[in-house]
Amino acid sequence: SKVGCRRISGIPITAGNELDCEFTKPTKPAPANVYITGYDAIPVSATDHIFEVVAQNPSTVTPQVIVEMYAGSWHQNPTDHTWWERNYGRDYFHINPLQTDQTVDAVAGTTPALSSTTINTASTITFSVTLTFSLAINDVVVFKLDPAWQMPTDSTLVCTDGTNAGSCHTIHTVNWLVFRVLVAIPAGATTFIMGNPGSPELTNPIYVNNFASEMEIWVSDRSKRKITFDVINSLQPGTLTTTLAQTDANAQINQDTHVRFVFTITPTVSITTQIKRIKLIVAVEVQAAYDCQVTSGIKAWTYRALSCDVVLNTGTNEHEITIHDFENFAGPTAIIEVTLLLPKATGNTSEFRTYTYFSDNENQLVEQQITGGPTITVDDPIMFNQLVLEHPASSVFDRRIEVNTYCELLVRMQPRIALPAIKGKIQVEIPNDFGVPSGGQLLCYFMDDWKGTKVKASHCEIIPSNSEDHLLIVYTP
Repeated sequence: SKVGCRRISGIPITAGNELDCEFTKPTKPAPANVYITGYDAIPVSATDHIFEVVAQNPSTVTPQVIVEMYAGSWHQNPTDHTWWERNYGRDYFHINPLQTDQTVDAVAGTTPALSSTTINTASTITFSVTLTFSLAINDVVVFKLDPAWQMPTDSTLVCTDGTNAGSCHTIHTVNWLVFRVLVAIPAGATTFIMGNPGSPELTNPIYVNNFASEMEIWVSDRSKRKITFDVINSLQPGTLTTTLAQTDANAQINQDTHVRFVFTITPTVSITTQIKRIKLIVAVEVQAAYDCQVTSGIKAWTYRALSCDVVLNTGTNEHEITIHDFENFAGPTAIIEVTLLLPKATGNTSEFRTYTYFSDNENQLVEQQITGGPTITVDDPIMFNQLVLEHPASSVFDRRIEVNTYCELLVRMQPRIALPAIKGKIQVEIPNDFGVPSGGQLLCYFMDDWKGTKVKASHCEIIPSNSEDHLLIVYTP
């Protein structure tokens, strides 16, 4: 009752069209039929024209099942939709039904070995198998690989049982390597080598699963036996590079201050366009991270913006920056800006860590930088000779300090170092109990009490927060 079909090679089909599979299941003993339509006329050619039909195996063991393959000119009556045939050829395939045997000890002690444990590189897989039965000529061993494996073409695939060559081919739609026995194999320890050891033909997956992934081996002598084991996780993810710089060269890297940083993430794999998710783990000493922006290297979807989220992992107390929901990694590097509240203590932070993923989840890891990542060196703060925060009294502009009303803030300070023009920056943390005005214009001035002058700041902004203190940033005139 389960059927599907697809065009494998050599079948002409108009662009945009798809094959149509029609399945009929008449009353037994009449045979079931699969009709494939939707392709263009097939010319006379020496080239193989290949269809693939997927059908459910028989549910009971029978001595023999015959599949008749017809190729020729078939037509459908437009009135009653019956089919008739013209100019067909026929072939017979004798199928020995597979019967599931759940006793996995039929193949015991199986271990895989890879000639390369690096993702996206050519590899040969060696299987050491202990058979509890012998294999006769034309018996088969099916290696069902995880879909992540990139399969070779049949014309290049070489396989042996360690001593004698076998006849092997691939079924790409289900990632099967099929080994057909040409020389009988006795029971006992046997080594199957899939892929030429001198010139590896399989290509390792481009990611590493964060969960156990199965590989099945089906050894058939008119029955099926299956074992599973984890092999994907033996591959090592690549190593990317993350660097860190300040957006403002004049910014002071002092404790307990807000500084905006630029992270440049450079993958080393050749399949960067298939990266769909990036995660940056901020050093645990950093108090807060916010206002994440991707400035280049990531291609967003046409009709929606990409996501750059910052969350606090309460289990590790680390801030996690995640870039996701984008079309692809346009590279060669991704540049991300984020503002960090530096640690309260001076010294070096721990390393930042970076990960990239094959899909928009964290199950398929492509690369990681878990050591050697950037750090931040936090210096002692530069103290003021005097720093006083005042609310103007009622004698100033006749204002009074009342709850739930607007007021002005006056910061009196005597810095110990000169602040440069334009780029000199002052940060004032305002408790989040104070409301940030909505609308209107934020005005910030520098006043010289001695000279009686008042000059407007070159830049002034408030970054509001619901959980942390509001941050007032003022640049010198």
